[in-house]
Amino acid sequence: MKSIELFTGAGGLALGIHLAGFEHQLLVEADGDAHETLLHNSRNETVSGISSWSIVHDRVESVDLSSYQRIDLLAAGIPCQPFSNGGKRRGIEDDRNMFPIFARALATLEPQAFLLENVNGLINGKLASHMEYIILQLRHPWNLARSGQTWKDHLEELRYITANDTRKETNYEVSFQVLNAANYGVSQIRKRVFIIGFRKDLETNWNSPIATHSKEALLTNNKKAWLTVQDAIKGLPEIGTEAAATIQHVIIPGARSCK
Repeated sequence: MKSIELFTGAGGLALGIHLAGFEHQLLVEADGDAHETLLHNSRNETVSGISSWSIVHDRVESVDLSSYQRIDLLAAGIPCQPFSNGGKRRGIEDDRNMFPIFARALATLEPQAFLLENVNGLINGKLASHMEYIILQLRHPWNLARSGQTWKDHLEELRYITANDTRKETNYEVSFQVLNAANYGVSQIRKRVFIIGFRKDLETNWNSPIATHSKEALLTNNKKAWLTVQDAIKGLPEIGTEAAATIQHVIIPGARSCK
């Protein structure tokens, strides 16, 4: 399965998608430091297949995507600054809102599916009303806002299109869900909104991943307790052993162990 990822950052999502069986045709990142990190990590020979990644250092809106065909998955970690609880939370009214850029890419590529992740603040408080507009843009990516059209007017137009269900073949069925990394064996409470879409002509739906770990340890037979940091790092090698061959880990001489 072929994939493209936009706003790639340092490559965490890209690595996960790669390990799930996708072949990245293109990764795009504008930030210089993130791009350098992405290049550095892609040279890690302990993960097969990532050294051939095509990585572009540019703004997404400046990249010509029209030459890429038959893409199965379009993914992105949309910049979170407009939606983070730590910022001004201007949402879609923030100049840094990149959802319209992603929607334009979606209309160009028409992949079978797309995957987005963002901060939990995207659906909280005053930004909850912005979420409907984001979802409708992703359902009808071919209907872009016209020059001078306000987002509220565009929202009404998208509501009308949704009600009349036109051009089904390029619409998307869109779902979203908040997932906590701790519920899947990561030693960190990290909640993120995942937005998933499938092209309507595929007639398929999203099934939520079943949590494998829980805060309430062993309340059910098929779940485990949340992992602590000590649980996560207890298997790391000692200094002077096979540390150099351990994926994404560097031994820091003199650092204290977690006990």
